[in-house]
Amino acid sequence: MSITIQEESFTASQDDLLPLIEEHWEEVAWYKDDIKLSPRWDLYEQIESQNNLRFYTARDGDKLVGYTIFFIAPLIHYADHTLADNDIVYLDPAYRKGYTAIKLLKFSYSELKKLGVSVISTKMKSDHEFHSFMKHLGFDLMEYNYTKYVGEA
Repeated sequence: MSITIQEESFTASQDDLLPLIEEHWEEVAWYKDDIKLSPRWDLYEQIESQNNLRFYTARDGDKLVGYTIFFIAPLIHYADHTLADNDIVYLDPAYRKGYTAIKLLKFSYSELKKLGVSVISTKMKSDHEFHSFMKHLGFDLMEYNYTKYVGEA
């Protein structure tokens, strides 16, 4: 197993990405009966075209096995700093043992820093937590985020 970690074009990789996004949704999504997976590809493409999206991947040969997506934006309250907000991170369960996740995220963080990012934010589902992993990577627990579904199906 030879894993390649790299930055890719999100727009060019959508066909490879869709099956993993569906697996990811099945594994972690809340409110599945009310909120169906329907990515706004057009918004991702627009954000990428504005140079404010980074898509980092892990591939086993040609097969996409993991990815992480970051949105890049200035911090509104701190004019001298740029935020990379992690939209999503996923690694195929068959690749979770070993160092693939660490390599993918460390590569991402290194590339983001080269872009001038000074703060990286990552969210995690409370029932799929990976606190010790993030602590290992040097992150601090900063906030809790509460969610309530109030819409109609």
